[in-house]
Amino acid sequence: MIFSDQLNKNLLSAKVKSSADVNFMYFKKEMVVSGAKTNYLNINLKHQLCQITTILDASATGYNIKEISSVIGPHQEEFVFHLANGDINRLGDVSQAKVIFPELNTSRVESLPTIVNCVDNNSAYYTISSISIGELNQVNIKPFNDLVISPGVKYTIKLILNPTDEYLTYEDQSSVRINGKIWMRYNLGVDTSKINLDQNIVNENYHGNYYQWGRKTPVAKGTSSLVSNWDGSNNPPTTVWNNGTIDEPHKGSNDPCPNGFRVPTTAEFKHLISSVTSGEIGTWVNSPTNYGSAKVLKSKRNNSVNIIFPAQGWFGAKGNGMPYQSVGIDLRGNAGYYWTNEASALTTNLFKISENDLKAFTSSSNLSNRVVSYNIRCIAE
Repeated sequence: MIFSDQLNKNLLSAKVKSSADVNFMYFKKEMVVSGAKTNYLNINLKHQLCQITTILDASATGYNIKEISSVIGPHQEEFVFHLANGDINRLGDVSQAKVIFPELNTSRVESLPTIVNCVDNNSAYYTISSISIGELNQVNIKPFNDLVISPGVKYTIKLILNPTDEYLTYEDQSSVRINGKIWMRYNLGVDTSKINLDQNIVNENYHGNYYQWGRKTPVAKGTSSLVSNWDGSNNPPTTVWNNGTIDEPHKGSNDPCPNGFRVPTTAEFKHLISSVTSGEIGTWVNSPTNYGSAKVLKSKRNNSVNIIFPAQGWFGAKGNGMPYQSVGIDLRGNAGYYWTNEASALTTNLFKISENDLKAFTSSSNLSNRVVSYNIRCIAE
């Protein structure tokens, strides 16, 4: 208790100074007390600060909230309250009140009530400094910048996280959206009438065609052990699959992908890698008849969404120069190689999967890189 005059302590000059992390309430009533009857005060305490409970619901993602750091503002850490008239003076620098979540590692978390020392305003904010949901980490998220709050009122902030990663039909193709990018769910050349994409299995029906870089016509079907339509001197211009730039690709004249899709860039494969967690199915054994192994890339934003890349192997080339001779199927069931639309004078860029590897990289400097035959997974234009 604070008094303006320590020698004359009275209610008119009494004040209370407190930190703003308490549930401070106040009641005042003027009445005439009678000795002839029972006197009732009918006390109705009124809150002088804000109380805000925050709820985050990530159930739709299928992942648990593992860590969260967030604040509500504006907030001042102290106040002085005048008992005589109920006036309040807020003290300290304008900052934020920390939101405490006592229980984590569930898909829905609820904070302890956060006391906010605020004035009437329509520009209060809630900021998430950092959050970890499943394997995804995000920082500096500002869901609200214009909250209307008033002292003495209790509020609940509820955030429902709805992922946009999903399965969809795009340009008549069964597709999947992962972190803003739309991919075909199967390799180019697959007969979609023979597969069920809702099952996490892979067999020979999931194996697509094999292509030489820059060509529109495949050199082998998914179950082939030998190539046809082979071009041992294949060396097309670097623009046939991308007549734009690396940063702004445009579908080239020889791009074999269907309408609305094109061969991906290296950056788009790297973006995919950063947006998923990686798992495997099948036995990763090199065999011409092993059609069952594949990489399962699961969305970090939606646990029920994934994209599967079969380990189809490749058709290599041999020789000391053009024209190169074809080599039969190799590494089927052990690895998968997928073309990007990027090539330089002697190199091409690839996306590779194996049991212990997942990467997008530049091939070695050799013209045979245009002759060997890999798979294609198309991305939306």
